[in-house]
Amino acid sequence: MTTLPNFELGPLPLGLIREEGRRQLLDALDTRRGKKILVLDPRISGFLRFVAEVPLLREHGVEQLVLLDTNSLAQSGIRSVVYLVRATIDNAQIISKQIRNTTRDAKGVEFGVFFLPARSHVCEKVFAEEGVFGDVHIGDYPLSFIPFDSDVLSLELPSSFKDVVVDGDKTSLHAIATALLQLQGTYGAPTLIRGKGPGAAVVKDTLLRLQQELGSQAPVPGEGAIDTLVLLDREFDVSGGQRQKFALNSSDQVFHELRDLSFAAVGPELGKRTKGLRTDYQGTKGPDRRLGDAMHALRSALVPGGCWSASVAGPA
Repeated sequence: MTTLPNFELGPLPLGLIREEGRRQLLDALDTRRGKKILVLDPRISGFLRFVAEVPLLREHGVEQLVLLDTNSLAQSGIRSVVYLVRATIDNAQIISKQIRNTTRDAKGVEFGVFFLPARSHVCEKVFAEEGVFGDVHIGDYPLSFIPFDSDVLSLELPSSFKDVVVDGDKTSLHAIATALLQLQGTYGAPTLIRGKGPGAAVVKDTLLRLQQELGSQAPVPGEGAIDTLVLLDREFDVSGGQRQKFALNSSDQVFHELRDLSFAAVGPELGKRTKGLRTDYQGTKGPDRRLGDAMHALRSALVPGGCWSASVAGPA
């Protein structure tokens, strides 16, 4: 079994986020009584282990853990089914079909569908059109950031770039701003927001608007553990995705020196070169280089080239 990292060792105690995500998941499971089947969207099954382990799910009645697909649910005698899925039309249609098939073959089965991170009116409309809206309890699973390491959080929105840049759908930008607001509710609001790119500007504006809507309940900038928030829109440094060919001949100094060595001698020689690169890199850092210096360099680098910054004031 994979050992999870210690989420308390980073600059922020990310275990708080994990505990909140775990609590919300267990609350969703407990809405259905007794033994149950947990049906997971394949796109969230991979990172769910960072929130809750299988033994804990079993303590809350999960007898079977299956992935959502187009097949009908296997008849097992279990009377409760909980779906944990992304809010997409495809998912709503698959779930509707499974509910119809299950209720036709077995009576008294309870269904709960929890959309991550929030329910969608479009999905509810699909349920209504498919005739299953009255057979299902619909809820939200507002999981936003997932802690992957002691200093790494991810929203796991793999299609967000395509949605925004190609399709012009800015829904994911609002989801990012909402997630940042939740993060600030736990760790405090920054006094300065810097960024680059149109998407970053939309997230900043949305975040500030959401803070204003909270009024006196909004976190006060500067009173938490976060000093500066940096937003980088990947649209301004998109990779072309083109492969580049390199000619391995005597014009390449490293290849020229390694080409005639025996296979056994190549490894040690590369090891010496790696050690030299590491020594050079450590020399550029300097013995007293601290995180504050790195942040200062980052701030300075963000000033030119269409970047922006915004000071954040507390509620009036």
